Amino acid sequence: MSYTPDMTADERLDQLVEHLEEHFEEQGCEVHRDLAEVTMVVPREYLLKVAGKLRTGKDFGFEQLMDLCGVDYSAYSQSE
Repeated sequence: MSYTPDMTADERLDQLVEHLEEHFEEQGCEVHRDLAEVTMVVPREYLLKVAGKLRTGKDFGFEQLMDLCGVDYSAYSQSE
């Protein structure tokens, strides 16, 4: 993934989304872009593998994880 100085922020985000989808679709990851932010939903069994590749992979080199969320649906739709 290479950015050029003449690329707009939107073009860079588009390129990032393409690379994320390309590299992580086999793991069942979903990539979403909204309001100038990119979000990737990663199945729990691949979280460490994907995070490691985002950090150390030659195509990415991320240095910071901004947000990690988990949802427990075990009691979903059951009233108290």
